[in-house]
Amino acid sequence: LFCFFFAKSTFAVSLFSTDFENQNISGWSSSGGGASATVSAEFAKSSSYSLKVQNDKTSSYGYQVVIPNIEGGMFYQAQAFGKSNNPSTASFFIRVAWYSSNDGSGSQLSTPSDSNQSTSGDDWTELKTSAIQAPSSANSAKFRLVLTSNSTGNLATAFFDDVNFSE
Repeated sequence: LFCFFFAKSTFAVSLFSTDFENQNISGWSSSGGGASATVSAEFAKSSSYSLKVQNDKTSSYGYQVVIPNIEGGMFYQAQAFGKSNNPSTASFFIRVAWYSSNDGSGSQLSTPSDSNQSTSGDDWTELKTSAIQAPSSANSAKFRLVLTSNSTGNLATAFFDDVNFSE
């Protein structure tokens, strides 16, 4: 008598991942509103560095990186950890926006997908989207680390670490 057991396994293919330990943020840019970012040793989820993002607007702005070679119709998930001990920070989260170009240029294809939001606190919060299906015409995505200030002119600060975008 032979018995065979088959376990369903899923293998996530990471398309982009960083923990900022190389202290290099080339390829990252402001997602508008004058947000700024620097690699910081003030806080880190793992190892020594994280990305410190600042924004003084009540609108959702932050820092972004383009993920090329998206396959339209496939499912993706974005994940990062965030932390803020700044009382001017109203909230922080991650956002994915889709583009038909391979370099993130042009108009956004659809309403972006956001993760759970967090507010100021001393602990790291896991920020994660559900499985998101890319629009059929998507060829790239912008992965954004986003925060909002509680009042225009007050500088909000959030730290992000262990960023991952996977299929």
